[in-house]
Amino acid sequence: MKKRFLRIVRTLFRGFGLGLELLMAFVWVYFALGFIGTAIPVGANGQKGSVELYVRNNGIHTEICMPASNETQDWFDFFSPEDYPEMESPWVNVGWGERDFYLSTPEWSDLTFYRVCHALMIPSPSAMHVAVVKEPATGMNCKRIRLTKQQYKKLTSFIKHSFDTVSDKPKIIPDAGYGERDQFYASPESYHCFHTCNHWTNCALKSADIRTSWIGFFAESNLVHLP
Repeated sequence: MKKRFLRIVRTLFRGFGLGLELLMAFVWVYFALGFIGTAIPVGANGQKGSVELYVRNNGIHTEICMPASNETQDWFDFFSPEDYPEMESPWVNVGWGERDFYLSTPEWSDLTFYRVCHALMIPSPSAMHVAVVKEPATGMNCKRIRLTKQQYKKLTSFIKHSFDTVSDKPKIIPDAGYGERDQFYASPESYHCFHTCNHWTNCALKSADIRTSWIGFFAESNLVHLP
């Protein structure tokens, strides 16, 4: 009986050890792929267009800041007017992410290890975050880019297809915004470690042939190749 118990314990430890080795190997491959993919640029190198917008990075998350209205896209026609009491802001900041993570962490102090692991390891529902803002200042964490009207049309089409819509209007998540100048909307996509908030930004930039990294797992991946 004792020998049988010891064999079971040894088998469990071997299984645990193998699982840990596989997890470490996965993490190593994931980061290696991310770093290699970040180093390889794709997309057009020039910025000859008349439409200005910004790619913003808060350290772990990236978003795209666009004019609220121009001849190509009026975002306040796309969103419902009642969503934003203060609609005079000239810029719209848009990002995508894991729904529970977005709604449960309005401040970085609300971040927990469980939420990070859950968001990365388990395919989860996602959400779009939209905020009306002032024009941001450029710097290491905010790069200004110029697009042609055709590029901008492709970018806005990609972004609009990231929203769940009802009667051509984005499906709002009620009472989820952090304040009066932002809202959350449902998205049909699933969030997981290979499709993160930064990968979404990376795909958005690629859709318009904007210079970016081949693989965009990390926030810096989306700014490193911008001038």
